[in-house]
Amino acid sequence: MSDQKKTDRRVERTITALRDALMALIVEKGYDAISIQDIADRANVARATFYLHFRDKDDLMFSGMKLIYDQLAQSIHEAGNNGWEELATAQDFIHVGQYADFYAAMLSPRGSIGFLGRVRTYLQDIIEPMLVELVPPGKQPNVPLKLLAAYCAGAQIGMIWWWVENRMPIPAKEMAQLGMLMSVRGLTWAVGETDAPAPDTKTSPPATSKTGT
Repeated sequence: MSDQKKTDRRVERTITALRDALMALIVEKGYDAISIQDIADRANVARATFYLHFRDKDDLMFSGMKLIYDQLAQSIHEAGNNGWEELATAQDFIHVGQYADFYAAMLSPRGSIGFLGRVRTYLQDIIEPMLVELVPPGKQPNVPLKLLAAYCAGAQIGMIWWWVENRMPIPAKEMAQLGMLMSVRGLTWAVGETDAPAPDTKTSPPATSKTGT
C-alpha cells in the first residue's frame, strides 16, 4: 500500500471519528453546549487536528449532514419511482429513522437553527425538479414552483418533526403515503371532507408525546 493511500485512510478515519463524536455529543448535551475541545476529546484527537479539517463545529456538522443527505439522495434516485408516486417515497423517513436520536436532538430546543435551514434547502432542491415533471405539457403552474417547493419542504419538516418527537408511531412507508396524499389532495381530504384511499394507520400505536399532538 502506498504512503498516499495510508494517509488518505488515516484522514478518513479521523474525519469519521470527529463526525461520530459530534453526533454523539449533540444527543447527550445539545449542539450549543458543545465545544471544539469536547469534540476533539471524544474523537481522541488533538484540538489542532480538528482545525486541520474543519473551521468550526458548524463546518463539521454541515459536512456530516451533506454526507448522509448525499446517501439519501442516491437512495431516492435508486428507488426509481415516477410521477406522483415519487413524492411518496419512504426513503426520507427511513433515513430519519436511521438517525432518529440525531434528528430528535437537532430538532429540539438543543439543536441548531442552521441545521434546520440546511434541511429545508436540501428538501427544496430535491422537490422542485419533481414538481417540474408534474406540470402538464403546455400548462403553467398557478404558483411559482420555488414557492411550492418551499411549502412542500416545510410540510415535510413538520411531518418529520412530529414523527421523531412521537417516537415514530407510524411506519415510514405509511408516513410517506400520508404526506403525498395531504400534499396532493389537500386539507379537504385530510379532514375527511373528500374520500381517497389512505394507508391503514389505525392499528399503529398512539403517539406518546403530549407536545406532538
